[in-house]
Amino acid sequence: MFLSPFIFFILGFLTHSLKLHLKFSPMYGPSSYPILGCLISFYKNRHQLLDWYTQLLSESPTQTILVQRFGAPRTIITANPNNVEYMLKTNFINYPKGKPFTDILGDFLGHGIFNVDGELWSAQRKLASHEFSTNSLREFVVKTLEEVVENRLIPLLIQAAKSGKVLDLQDVLRRFAFDTICKVSLGTDPHCLDDLSHVPVLVESFDNASLACAMRGMAPVYAIWKSKRALNLGSEKKLKENVKRVHCCIDKIIEEKKQKIVNENGGDLLSRLLIAGHEDEVVRDMVISFLIAGRDTTSSALTWLFWLTTNHHDIKDKMIKEITSINNGDHKALEFDELKEMKYLAACLNESMRLYPPVAWDSKHAAKDDILPDGTRVQKGNRVTYFQYGMGRMEEIWGKDRLEFKPERWMDENGELKIVSPFKYPVFQAGPRVCLGKEMAFTQMKYVLASVLRRLEIKPVKVEKPVFVPLLTAHMVGGFNVRIHRRFLTHSLKLHLKCTPIYGPSSYPILGCLISFYKNRHRLLDWYTQLLSESPTQTILVQRFGAPRTIITANPDNVEYMLKTNFINYPKGKPFTDILGDFLGRGIFNVDGELWSAQRKLASHEFSTNSLREFVVKTLEEVVENRLIPLLIQAAKSGKVLDLQDVLRRFAFDTICKVSLGTDPHCLDDLSHVPVLVESFDNASLACAMRGMAPVYAIWKSKRALNLGSEKKLKENVKRVHCCIDKIIEEKKQKIVNENGDHMKNTDLLSRLLIAGHENEVVRDMVISFLMAGRDTTSSALTWLFWLTTNHRDVKDEMIKEITSINNGDKSLDFDELKEMKYLAACLNESMRLYPPVVWDSKHAAKDDILPDGTRVQKGNRVTYFQYGMGRMEEIWGKDRLEFKPDRWIDENGALKIVSPYKYPVFQAGPRVCLGKEMAFTQMKYVLASVLRRFEIKPVVDVENPVFVPLLTAHMAGGFNVRIYHRDG
Repeated sequence: MFLSPFIFFILGFLTHSLKLHLKFSPMYGPSSYPILGCLISFYKNRHQLLDWYTQLLSESPTQTILVQRFGAPRTIITANPNNVEYMLKTNFINYPKGKPFTDILGDFLGHGIFNVDGELWSAQRKLASHEFSTNSLREFVVKTLEEVVENRLIPLLIQAAKSGKVLDLQDVLRRFAFDTICKVSLGTDPHCLDDLSHVPVLVESFDNASLACAMRGMAPVYAIWKSKRALNLGSEKKLKENVKRVHCCIDKIIEEKKQKIVNENGGDLLSRLLIAGHEDEVVRDMVISFLIAGRDTTSSALTWLFWLTTNHHDIKDKMIKEITSINNGDHKALEFDELKEMKYLAACLNESMRLYPPVAWDSKHAAKDDILPDGTRVQKGNRVTYFQYGMGRMEEIWGKDRLEFKPERWMDENGELKIVSPFKYPVFQAGPRVCLGKEMAFTQMKYVLASVLRRLEIKPVKVEKPVFVPLLTAHMVGGFNVRIHRRFLTHSLKLHLKCTPIYGPSSYPILGCLISFYKNRHRLLDWYTQLLSESPTQTILVQRFGAPRTIITANPDNVEYMLKTNFINYPKGKPFTDILGDFLGRGIFNVDGELWSAQRKLASHEFSTNSLREFVVKTLEEVVENRLIPLLIQAAKSGKVLDLQDVLRRFAFDTICKVSLGTDPHCLDDLSHVPVLVESFDNASLACAMRGMAPVYAIWKSKRALNLGSEKKLKENVKRVHCCIDKIIEEKKQKIVNENGDHMKNTDLLSRLLIAGHENEVVRDMVISFLMAGRDTTSSALTWLFWLTTNHRDVKDEMIKEITSINNGDKSLDFDELKEMKYLAACLNESMRLYPPVVWDSKHAAKDDILPDGTRVQKGNRVTYFQYGMGRMEEIWGKDRLEFKPDRWIDENGALKIVSPYKYPVFQAGPRVCLGKEMAFTQMKYVLASVLRRFEIKPVVDVENPVFVPLLTAHMAGGFNVRIYHRDG
């Protein structure tokens, strides 16, 4: 009885051991000899160690090698992302820094965060993580950067440009970084940039101590430096002296800071740590770690990228183009949000650090025996090193062009930064020890790049490729000697040189193109589309009497520039907000700046909640199953003709009112009756649309001033809408008071906004915007897709096949089922490509500019991107652009293709991208799936192409009259 557990344990142990044995991969590595190991090969290759290791790793089947040399631990070096993930995350606890590593840096870094493991690391990590996450630190960093860059670095470079003096840019950047990190970390200023011929004691001692520690790590035989330390000789004696001077300087700063804290609080890290009550020695060791990370890594990365820009002028030009598009003033300091927008600069930094990582490798020491994912056996005490320099040069990771500098590899087709696994690109480490200062580092590096490149030209004195040397952080051997030149081409001259002639309709003095506009007023969309397709840039200029100079574009590059790259220069603008202002007030769709930003954050939070999604699906089930489907069943029985467009608009209004207002207008209950709110809403929408399409704006403005005709009616209709919504708000507020409100937080949007404490008028304007977006856009899209299915039976059959394969009964649909319906989504996308619910969207330039296609934009111009025309451009969609082909949205694996929102801006893009996109697709799929699996829809009149009418949202002229039939089976 007692032997059974023992035998079971032995068998289990043997099975585990056998598994370990079978998993082993044979180890590849340099030639090794008894006792010496690979010391001979190591010595031969000591001047090209990085490239030697890289070659060995690329030849290894697993991208992992074993290096054994006399006097050093058994060392495994890997460039395999699976191994890196395993070390840094999956089995993190087994791969600490380890005593051999902490011995190398211990005399200098002490018990600082970069040189400890276990509980001591965990405690410091929590402390540092808290401090690095504060907005106040971020603001302090940006303020410090502005001060050091604008008052020291730029003046120094301008002076060098004037004098023609040669500068060691690497030294300048290291001095700049030390000044900056000392101000951020210590709240003190070493003034390294003030005199390039002088090296402060702290800096000199810091550099010497760093170098000595790096030489320890690269020593062929570790016993040598350990013996010298024990005897206090040579380099070890100097290291001890330099560390003492560094400690003395920092200790003095700490004492002064403690005295200063009594009187005032500082924004720097040292003040924060001391205020928190941490001991002096702990604080000293932590800030020394921050100094080494914050100075050497950023200056190294900047040095190599500046060198790369001197050999890749096309890339440098793109960098400057992005910088000037976001901040084009030579004297305006950069803001955090502007720096965050500079995606191409981030891509360039990533690509530079891929090839020239500031830290070439990082070592751990195995706490116990293990096996890496590639089968490599690890013994307790082994050094296991992941090799960033080599990983950046592995064909298996980066492809055949791995040795080329290509920032575009970091950008997706939408112009966004790709998300790359940190285990494939561990420049900022990964897992629990991922770099806390990554955002700070990118902020600093982008600030320097943007400030320098927009003002100055850098030219190396020598053309030879520099030598990359890894110490604690990498540097360029012999420095980076350059001459600085001013950029003499002014921004205005650049604008003039870049301008291209603008295509457009015939235009006459005073009248502009008013005659052509009037002639084509009944086919405005197709006229604009024709003009755009004939334009070499897919951009046209429309100038007509009584309206702002208008640029219309169907060029995706221009759309991306307006909606993202230079978003700040293209607000809605006063001319647009005037048109809709009487109706939408200060709702989210009709405001800019801080008011838009505040409402966007509020709405974004509400739209991201699972509770709202659940409430939407529940509401859809209720309205579809209890109203829409019974109405269609009745129509099928009676043979009655239905205007399906009207039915869908009523359905959408019922649904959006329940979701937005928590009230029910019952529009579907009686198709012969139009509720006051709906009628007034429609009339107000129509009147605003006619304002926007008026040939001469002065007419409607005069009528409004005199309260005449259509403007008088608009005023009356808006008043009725406001009256209805105000009444609903008051009732809702009373209900919240009576029912204590808590359970209503997870219901309609109105309840959520009122419980959050927002004012009535703000709430009213927001929900009116939601009503317009949620009713008209979805009903328009559904109307056109239902019409298209009547002419494309093969597409309809494929839709029904997908619906029934996912939900083959009459039961109501759930969110996950709807999400699975990829072909339905493709059909919706294709329908909205040809018949977009919103045909155009206009912005108004805040200042002079030039679009990417060379079109000159003047301050105050209306700049319109034209979704209807974009869906019909051969340059975007090919020769079959006018055909309805949902398959163009499906890839070879049956998944939805990711299409740039700047090529297909139906849901807008950039910061103003539609928050309700998921809700809209959920609603439209629910209706399509519920109707198509039950009914056949047949138009009463076989019209080849119904008339597409653009108002605020598009509709089908004359409605969509159909008969409904039950689907057989």
